[in-house]
Amino acid sequence: MSRESRRVPGPGPGPSRPTATQNMGCGLLVLLLIMGLVFLVKGVIDLRDGSAITCGGRTLHPGDTCRMHSGNKVTERTYEEMSARWDKAHPALATGLGAAAVAGSVILGLAMSWRIERGPRDRK
Repeated sequence: MSRESRRVPGPGPGPSRPTATQNMGCGLLVLLLIMGLVFLVKGVIDLRDGSAITCGGRTLHPGDTCRMHSGNKVTERTYEEMSARWDKAHPALATGLGAAAVAGSVILGLAMSWRIERGPRDRK
């Protein structure tokens, strides 16, 4: 008996291994997911808390300034400058962007996973 006649047929080829490009794509999707979660959580917190502008835990009012210390650097911002930030001015937009980023990364991740498991297409 030859070797080939003794061979038992297997279930076929398994899922293909991800390529370097697919690995990089997965990494970018994870980054998008994390950024989306940050925007989503921050937006929800800002929506819940209302539009209060805070500095070091205290609420600012028009005309107030906030001093922020970072090492040797001191930054002063007025109430008006801080309220002009888009994420404070539009918390619903931040929440929507975060939700879209999370949903998009999950959908793209599932699509990439399906494509990796399915393997390369047969070209005829």
